[in-house]
Amino acid sequence: MPEQPHVVVPHGCGPVCGPWITVEQCGLFTFHHQTGEMLSVECPSMNCFGQMVTVVRGGMADHDSPMDIALGGQKCPWIGIRVVFDPTRYPDPAAQPAPPPTQPPQAGR
Repeated sequence: MPEQPHVVVPHGCGPVCGPWITVEQCGLFTFHHQTGEMLSVECPSMNCFGQMVTVVRGGMADHDSPMDIALGGQKCPWIGIRVVFDPTRYPDPAAQPAPPPTQPPQAGR
């Protein structure tokens, strides 16, 4: 029997977590500034029109697609897909300080 090749999956994800997508591939995301926990991501499906979807236990939560007609009554195919941080782009979002407040421009005389 031929030996199965060992595939290394980045971001600490393995066969247990199934298919995954990075936050960058989603486009937009929100996270808790103190814990770094991901709260929501933009659904990458063109049928969902960029709606923000809650992240539950690391995966995209069930959500309704505005284009149910295009999906033929099926659920969005991205539901349940795990969302992971790309450590090369976002090393540790919780450790990054919030940007300083900016002063509005002042009108001159």
